[in-house]
Amino acid sequence: MTDELDRKIIHAVQIDGRASFRAIGQVIGASPQTVARRYARLRTTASLRVLGRTQPYALGDEEWFLRVRCTPDATERVARALARHEETVWVHSTSGSTEIVCTTRNPEGSEPLLLRNLPKTPRVISMTAHCLLHQYYGGPQNPVDKLRPLSPEQIAALTVPSLPPRPTALADTDRAILRVLYGDGRASNQELAAAAGCSQSTAQRRVAELRRPLLGRRLRPAGARTLAPGHAVGHGRAGPPRRGRAGARPARRGVLRGLHHRPHQPLRGHHLP
Repeated sequence: MTDELDRKIIHAVQIDGRASFRAIGQVIGASPQTVARRYARLRTTASLRVLGRTQPYALGDEEWFLRVRCTPDATERVARALARHEETVWVHSTSGSTEIVCTTRNPEGSEPLLLRNLPKTPRVISMTAHCLLHQYYGGPQNPVDKLRPLSPEQIAALTVPSLPPRPTALADTDRAILRVLYGDGRASNQELAAAAGCSQSTAQRRVAELRRPLLGRRLRPAGARTLAPGHAVGHGRAGPPRRGRAGARPARRGVLRGLHHRPHQPLRGHHLP
């Protein structure tokens, strides 16, 4: 069970996933030691995680929402194969044991590889695909935002200033840093520097620069049945995918949208019996 202080800490790291325990404590009126202890307990008992994820449009990526239907005996295996695929962001299976929904990310203007390969996958019955144009809720937002444990003044104190969106080119150092943040959004500057082969001051500066147009934070809620970072469940067989477009393109804010991603292996080559 979480209490009011726990919810304030969760809301705080939802606003700024890399805020120090001292900064969070100053805003919510608790000592850094108390915040650190509560955060550690939430990680253990509530599976709280802060993960890093890039803003797709800041990198010129498009997001696709896929719904895949397959035979009941193949749903889990197909979903796990999708979870390992490098294009998927989220993968979920729905009730009924025959449908998977997932979200993919691809360079803008290029057709997702999964759109070509999924219909050819054994045990896949059908698939629909829609390009996501506008996000009305989600991303950096979270159900915690609706509960509003923190006041508007506290939210403002923790909010990281952002710059107008602009195309962002990633250097090798940036990519190395992002790979670590994808697994742990609160990784220390020392860990980031070791992974990127640079000084701690450089790692700290690059994260600060990336967060403005590129980075954000995302919480992984307790009990979430995600097979991999991503947002979809899908698998099926049948003719070419039906595509649709709905909504409007999301506002381009920052490149780092949350901390969430994990390398995946291609679905191609995964054979179902």
